[in-house]
Amino acid sequence: MSVSEIWKAIRHNKATITALIIVIGITVWIYGCESTTVSPISEKKVTRGQLINEADKFAADLALAYEDLDRQDAFKQQIVALGVAYAETGGVNPIGAGLSLLGIVSAGLLVDNRIKDTAIKSKTNALEAVTPKPVV
Repeated sequence: MSVSEIWKAIRHNKATITALIIVIGITVWIYGCESTTVSPISEKKVTRGQLINEADKFAADLALAYEDLDRQDAFKQQIVALGVAYAETGGVNPIGAGLSLLGIVSAGLLVDNRIKDTAIKSKTNALEAVTPKPVV
């Protein structure tokens, strides 16, 4: 079969050849291209399997976060229970407890002021290093 005979057959069956090319294209597209969507979690284009994996990981992370919150709340409840038990036995001096809390706040303020002083000093030193010195 020569090339001219092939072209003659194609011209004679244009509609059938066009339909065959469309069917082949659609088949390749359906079986060769996975559907994707934008993930609401990572905001990337993902396939169905990747979306399921992201959702499972997100659910596991949520469970860990809830466990962490539960641990924190349990710890706070234990501290309060210890404080209540200690206060009920008469071992707590309210003035002493208030002064202790005030001391903790004062220590925080002192540390904060030292951090700010260090930042100011470093910026001042950097500015002095850049500023030209007057010639006398």
